[in-house]
Amino acid sequence: LSGIGVENDLTAVEKVLVQARTAIDYYTPRAARAELNDRFVAGLARLLKDAEPGSDKQVLVAKALIGAVRAGEGAALIAGWLEGEEVPAGLAVDTGMRWSIVSALAKLGAIGEDRIAAELERDNTSAGAENAAGAAAALPDADTKAQAWALATDEPGVPNETHRAICMGFWRFGQDEVLEPYPAAYLDLLGRISRR
Repeated sequence: LSGIGVENDLTAVEKVLVQARTAIDYYTPRAARAELNDRFVAGLARLLKDAEPGSDKQVLVAKALIGAVRAGEGAALIAGWLEGEEVPAGLAVDTGMRWSIVSALAKLGAIGEDRIAAELERDNTSAGAENAAGAAAALPDADTKAQAWALATDEPGVPNETHRAICMGFWRFGQDEVLEPYPAAYLDLLGRISRR
């Protein structure tokens, strides 16, 4: 976080933010992840406050913050951005940013299918449909996970980009309980593919 504050190479900023997220999610013991993520969110909030309004760096830090929020005040803050509330000066909450927020809130269970549908109505494009499918797959609900799994594994008519969005949205950290049956289902699917 301290390096990002003084780094001007945007590629480096983006890579370090991705690496920090990866380190927290994949390489930190489960018991320490929440505390480390809280520190990361607090640091990102400081960086966002100090970022030059309208800069590309501001956008990168905002997207990292959106992806790092886990619940509570952070979720309420980014949900407010969808309504134009407390948006950092100069930050454009464009279509791509809106879908990042919707996906993050869906992953947390802070919104439901109705809010995703409303966002799709706002962005009624093929990209909007792809993003909506990914956000729906991220919902931490057994029924929506089952629907997403069926779309990803049993529906040959799903367009490629929609399929990719569903797969990317499906497996989310912090959803261990609802995802518990899917490693075995995945291995079964691989076996069926192999036997063909």
